[in-house]
Amino acid sequence: MSAENTIQNTPRFGITSVIMMFAPILTIVVMNIIIYPVFGKLPNRVETITLILFGFLPVLIGSILAIVGLVKKENRRWLHVIGLIFNLLQTLYWGIFVFLAG
Repeated sequence: MSAENTIQNTPRFGITSVIMMFAPILTIVVMNIIIYPVFGKLPNRVETITLILFGFLPVLIGSILAIVGLVKKENRRWLHVIGLIFNLLQTLYWGIFVFLAG
């Protein structure tokens, strides 16, 4: 197998999709450990924008990447399905959370 063939067989979109589903968790940790103790309570508008950019947007992009990987029929389709399911659930959660918080 050549290096070029190996690169084509890796599920790039699936791996990226799974990585993107951890971005909101990192956002929550950073906000609770670093931002709130240092700056205190942020204004509502700043919190809403932060939650949209670092909570809702990454899982939405992860869902799109998982769908693209499924359509392109990359290897390890189960990785795309797992990424799609978890990202869609988180998209729903973050969408409701931002809607109710904002």
